[in-house]
Amino acid sequence: MSAFDRIIGIDYSGAETPEASLKGLRVYMTEGDAPPVEAPPPPTVRRYWTRRGIAEWLVERLAEPVPTLVGIDHGFSFPLRYFKRHGLKLDWPAFLDDFQRHWPTDKDHTYVDFIRDGLSGNGAARTGSARWRRLTEERAGGAKSVFHFDVPGSVAKSTHAGIPWLRFIRRHLGDRVHFWPFDGWEILAGRSAIAEVYPALWRRNFARADRTDDQHDAYCAAAWLRRADRDGSLAGFLKPCLTPPERALANVEGWILGVATFADITVIASNAVKEALAELVPRFEQASGHAVTIIWGGTLDISKRIGDGEVVDIVILGAERIEDFIRQGRIAAGSRLDIARSGIGVAVPAGARKPDISSAAALQASLLAARSIVLSSGPSSVYLADLFRRMGIADQIKSKINQIGPGLPVGKAVANRAGEIGFTQVSELLAVAGIDYVGPLPADVQHVTVFSAGIHAAAPAPDAAKALLEFLTGPQAAAAIRHWGMEPG
Repeated sequence: MSAFDRIIGIDYSGAETPEASLKGLRVYMTEGDAPPVEAPPPPTVRRYWTRRGIAEWLVERLAEPVPTLVGIDHGFSFPLRYFKRHGLKLDWPAFLDDFQRHWPTDKDHTYVDFIRDGLSGNGAARTGSARWRRLTEERAGGAKSVFHFDVPGSVAKSTHAGIPWLRFIRRHLGDRVHFWPFDGWEILAGRSAIAEVYPALWRRNFARADRTDDQHDAYCAAAWLRRADRDGSLAGFLKPCLTPPERALANVEGWILGVATFADITVIASNAVKEALAELVPRFEQASGHAVTIIWGGTLDISKRIGDGEVVDIVILGAERIEDFIRQGRIAAGSRLDIARSGIGVAVPAGARKPDISSAAALQASLLAARSIVLSSGPSSVYLADLFRRMGIADQIKSKINQIGPGLPVGKAVANRAGEIGFTQVSELLAVAGIDYVGPLPADVQHVTVFSAGIHAAAPAPDAAKALLEFLTGPQAAAAIRHWGMEPG
């Protein structure tokens, strides 16, 4: 499910004055699943947008009850060294007020260069060096300093022209709009937000068609934000993997949405979710840039490893085990998310006669008739042992049961004819060569295991781990989970 119903991408310009009609100011918008289209300025004598016109239009759009994400291509704040040079409080709203007093670039007939030249405002009291870059600009690669004037397409000029209009929008809308990340790294559901973007990151990802440079930058901003919102990767970009000091710095300097800080995520997971995660995790890696290493195992083996103190980022097991680890303090409280619900399935060696499991009575008869039965050492075997007792056949079939070791796959054991009939999670049977999948247990005796994930209390990359879990439990993961015989958690 998408977080935003409307996406707006803006390529900004710091040329001329706030009321000047500028060819370099471009706005693209997309609603729902529609591709981005250029949004023209309101009908006036002006052909192109003005900076004042964009700010007033955004106030109107963001006041509507439509969750909207706006990406604007200029800096939202300055490097920490600027704050220290001028003795400023490390507070973004206070920065906006102080900057507008010295650089009133939102005033009519005011050029940025008027203030640079001392003809208006008091810009000389609030300057910085072109050598200063914010942390996010360093991580973005080619992003220039917000003080690097007098170059083509200067982000410095657009930033100095644009910041007072962020203040204008904030003063008009208050807490109805979330300025990311200054108002927090997490955007509440149903809330509109404004974020800094850098379209150069995505230009090569989208065909240019017949758009100008400025049009294409605005288009790319809207298109990338829309795609990230739809495929679930936006959640990860909204929570870049930063150390606590880096995050504190970004709370002051701001962050470019889409600039990722990559992490290595280690997951230890039940074999029951192996096929689904093998399909989903590469998609997450491609979208987020994070690298994921997965250690597969059975319930007993994983439980022992975590119990013995092994540290990973994410643990995926049956819900009861995850809750046990939360109580022990090994999994972070509040981090549990349910990934999938899995029933128990039945398999036989390829080409063998398929037993009748259409009802509980038929299943019972097939168990009594079988010469050998393969069970796992996981959650399904605990339930099946109790089911056989309730059926009254536990003693009769006890000698036929081949319970394989922890973490060993029932499907392979059946393929190797270690048993005439095998039982384990459906998801663990569907991809195994050399067996025929018979089907799930009858509904009246079926048992569903909830496979949950939790973030380790000592996880080295907790933010990246959270992004992965949000991806695995998002709507984009549902089809893969169902494909492998489970239901989304």
